[in-house]
Amino acid sequence: MPRMRLAARLALFCLLLACLCGPLWAGTLAELKGRFEQEKDKDFNTQYAILGLRHAARAGVSIPVRVWKSALEHWLATQNDDGGWGYVPQSKKDVSSSSMTAAGLSSLLICLENRELDAAERTPAEAALDRGFTALGTLMKLDKDSLYTLYGIERASVLGRRSSLAGKPWYAPGGLRILDEQGADGLWTGPYARPVDAAFAILFLKKATTPIAPVVTR
Repeated sequence: MPRMRLAARLALFCLLLACLCGPLWAGTLAELKGRFEQEKDKDFNTQYAILGLRHAARAGVSIPVRVWKSALEHWLATQNDDGGWGYVPQSKKDVSSSSMTAAGLSSLLICLENRELDAAERTPAEAALDRGFTALGTLMKLDKDSLYTLYGIERASVLGRRSSLAGKPWYAPGGLRILDEQGADGLWTGPYARPVDAAFAILFLKKATTPIAPVVTR
């Protein structure tokens, strides 16, 4: 157990050190010095960094307020006009996707879970969430989206306590599709390595995400 705690704290240290370079995570620490400016518009890693910070906070580790503030400001600033998020924010070629919209929503909710907001901050944050969930319901294609995306939809929906998106249920249709696509060996075939896709499938089916309090802003 002491070794596990030490490893967790070292991982957290690396995340926080990376955050000092800006409001989001560009890649591994070895890449940050030379690549941060080039990679800073990519939010794929940021969603998982924030997820890791959430688990650290739930384990009792203190996370600097600046980290939550910077991440919250980033996701609010990079939301597209249609309410969604894309892989390359603030780019003329950016297009909202179901996967990154789920990532944006999850990240916003986790930031709000861990940071107190005053009235002036609460209103735009809540409006961003409403727009984001509406966009996700429009963008998602539960019969075609990757298992990685389905896990993102599960994460955002459970965190936000949403049983439907834009009036459409997400769990039953997604779960039936996942069960139907399971191979005879118990795994799934998708764009990632089969064990990785299996992990995404199981996380979705189990509703593995721990929901936050019903009122997401405090």
